[in-house]
Amino acid sequence: MRSQALNPILKWAGGKTKLLPAIKELLPENFDDLVFNEPFFGGGSVGLALQPKQAIYSDANSELINFHRVVTSCPSSLIERYYRFKCTKEEFMRVRAWDREPDFTTKYSFIERAARFLFLNKTCFNGLYRVNLEGYFNTSWGKKEELPPINTENLYAVSAYLKQDDIGILNLDFQDTYPAPGEFWYLDPPYLEEGVYNRYTKDEFGLKQHEELVDLCNRIENMGSRFMASNLDTPQVRELYKDYNLHEVNANHVIGGKQTRRKFAKELLITNY
Repeated sequence: MRSQALNPILKWAGGKTKLLPAIKELLPENFDDLVFNEPFFGGGSVGLALQPKQAIYSDANSELINFHRVVTSCPSSLIERYYRFKCTKEEFMRVRAWDREPDFTTKYSFIERAARFLFLNKTCFNGLYRVNLEGYFNTSWGKKEELPPINTENLYAVSAYLKQDDIGILNLDFQDTYPAPGEFWYLDPPYLEEGVYNRYTKDEFGLKQHEELVDLCNRIENMGSRFMASNLDTPQVRELYKDYNLHEVNANHVIGGKQTRRKFAKELLITNY
């Protein structure tokens, strides 16, 4: 792990900033000798906090991965393009509609798409990334009065870390990842919450996907590698991971969309060591 502090560039649902002390406390003693694998990279709060020397960061969300790749390779161009957006509802709705265009990924450059991703993240309601069944971004306007600034110093520092030779950024679903010996996996899926909308790609992440994630944990175990998974502390989650070590943590996880309906829930860190 490195000493320079790095912070997530994006606001991301399920970010693990509050859980980091518990995660660090439970890391295996030989963490620095293992290849770090994080198939639900999201906003990157865990990887950026730990800064492993060798890492594979992946996510099923192609626009998210495009954003992280542009941060890595073209940080100055990303910043310049972001500040060309206007902070109005009309601009938000216009830019949000880009992905409805049939040639979205070819009409707009990877830098434009990354700047759009950052713009929507910073100006949508509550920073929530959500798509509909067609895969189109559909979070509403966040009523910002002015364009939120970028912490450019942090963005350049994140870029410097991610562009190292032994760091990989891949657009993969967790089901397409393959464990190997000598690895440490951190697994942070959309939490298994009853009645909660979990769609960060066009495919919903429900009980079936959580069962498949347990299968991945079993394969990691069979390879002799180690994993840590995070989820809510519920009877259903405890049953899924009954063969592993369950560590109770209280990170004040907020569930529910409207502030008046929000409540706090306890979480679990699950390990095979």
